[in-house]
Amino acid sequence: MRFSSLFALLTLTSLILGCGGSKPNPKPSDGPSSAVTIAAQKASSDAQADVLQQALVLLEDLDQFNAEVVQREVLQSLNRWLHNRKLDSEWTPDPMIAELPEEVRNMSRMQNLATSYFRDPKYPNTFRGSDYDYIEGCVWAFSLSNYIRQQGVLPAEIADWFKSLPESYSNNQREDLKTAYLLFDWTVRNIQLRNEASQFAPGTAREPWEALQIGYGDSVERARIFINLARQQGLNAFALELADAEGKPQASVVGVEIAGQIYLFDAAYGLPVSSGKGIATLADARQGDAVSKAMTSSKYAYPYSTESFQNATALIDACSTSLLQAAIVFESQLTGKLRLRLAVEPSKVAKSLQSAGIEKVRLWDVPVVAEDGLRLRLRDLPVAGASQPSQAQLFYMERQLYDQSSPLAIGRLLHLMGRFNNEVQRPGARKMYLFARSFELQVNKLNFREQVEAFQSQGMRLPRDVEQQRFFVEQMIQNAKGIKMIASYQLGQIALDSAQYPSAIDYFEIRTLKEFPLIPFASQARYGLARADMAISQDPQLTPEEQTAARQTAVEWLTSADDLASPQRRGNTLLAERLIPPTAATEKESSADKASTDNPDDAKSAAEKTPADSE
Repeated sequence: MRFSSLFALLTLTSLILGCGGSKPNPKPSDGPSSAVTIAAQKASSDAQADVLQQALVLLEDLDQFNAEVVQREVLQSLNRWLHNRKLDSEWTPDPMIAELPEEVRNMSRMQNLATSYFRDPKYPNTFRGSDYDYIEGCVWAFSLSNYIRQQGVLPAEIADWFKSLPESYSNNQREDLKTAYLLFDWTVRNIQLRNEASQFAPGTAREPWEALQIGYGDSVERARIFINLARQQGLNAFALELADAEGKPQASVVGVEIAGQIYLFDAAYGLPVSSGKGIATLADARQGDAVSKAMTSSKYAYPYSTESFQNATALIDACSTSLLQAAIVFESQLTGKLRLRLAVEPSKVAKSLQSAGIEKVRLWDVPVVAEDGLRLRLRDLPVAGASQPSQAQLFYMERQLYDQSSPLAIGRLLHLMGRFNNEVQRPGARKMYLFARSFELQVNKLNFREQVEAFQSQGMRLPRDVEQQRFFVEQMIQNAKGIKMIASYQLGQIALDSAQYPSAIDYFEIRTLKEFPLIPFASQARYGLARADMAISQDPQLTPEEQTAARQTAVEWLTSADDLASPQRRGNTLLAERLIPPTAATEKESSADKASTDNPDDAKSAAEKTPADSE
């Protein structure tokens, strides 16, 4: 039939998934022992190991199984294993939990931390909301951070600064600091800053797994993604609560403890905190005003002063799942290639931070509150005649994109696991994104009846009424455009991560911004273009004039008037001035920037109209 090519595209995922989410066969146990009691004990031990292995096999190869089936079978396997193993009846939750606000301590997910297995609450029309979400997010962060640590390369200016590190730093400590920078830089390049709905406090609308999967979040959500990536590499990372210029507490600066020092990274600015060169430590920021001056551009003062850093409070990121005894027990058994960091023991972390010179440390309430964000968003139902979709509608739209067995969903999964290239009988993220891009073309080649047959052949339930079928097909075609848009943008990110800068520029500028000018990722695509041009400007084979031209192009992308409302505008402006410092002849504010500094009302109006912050 004429829809055979589309059918092949739709069935590709089924071929990749293979077993379709069925449980792996358990390993055969050893033969009987001469001693009956020993044989019984060994059989019991082998049976427990097999149950745990079932969960690990699914988690190690998430792209080969149906997402909803994986969630159910992982939770069932882990809880059966925990039941057979038995939790310690003497274990008690960490004492720092008692310091959380009462309303947070009383939340349902904070109850029974000592005795609960992994929990699976049900939300309407979605399988999301359980402890599995946290586990899956840790798998992504572990796999991705391994890839970044192994493949990442420091930019020249940071590599030069590394040479000035104290000789007392061991090779491992230097490697840890390099890893921290690379993980932060990946986060900044791949997670677009976007202000969440006003009813949510910063960082509480989404958990890190969700912001990581969809590729955007506010500055606190971006900071938490970086913290989890760093934690999966054994780094002690945490948020710093700092008072801004108006005295309001903010928590988008992340500290990473290395060699007895606290290195600082600003997730809102998208830059490491610096005192003029390299990465500043908390000790640097507490001495004099060098950091404040180095982080201030000609247009924007840095919101944190020396006093802010002197009075900083370390915030330990620990959601309720990470505080379960079950998480500690499960993590203790992860001795193979999937060595996840699932559990957090706040008192141990606090002791380490206090030894590094931070007097004030507390358990952060945001991670626990964020676990309830999904429930609150699902309560935000559609309103007739509303110009913007409700939070519930947005959530279901995102889940349709990423929780289905589609080329885009599989591509994103492989992307988050650092598997860009094809393997034996297993396509990589690039190929899946390319298939996702071609979906719209393929579906438009078919007539209506062929489209219906193609969708039904994949198990999609279509209504019997022809008019309702037409509506469904039209929605699928519209979704195909959105899928192509996102796939194009993510192919640009892969090219940028892989140092394929001309390809990144082509995907970001031509296949994303030109083809989809209102894409929600427009701001991040422009930032990706700037980063590509910055990298090109360091090519020693270019002439000085060509290098300067590339830097100038990067500056133009960073200071684009279209990004006036971008939450990263301040950081981008500072980065642009570092590339080409303003002079008396060239220091001239654009009308857009002048509106943002001289007339807050105009800036607010522009922000409301900017597509980068609306969806």
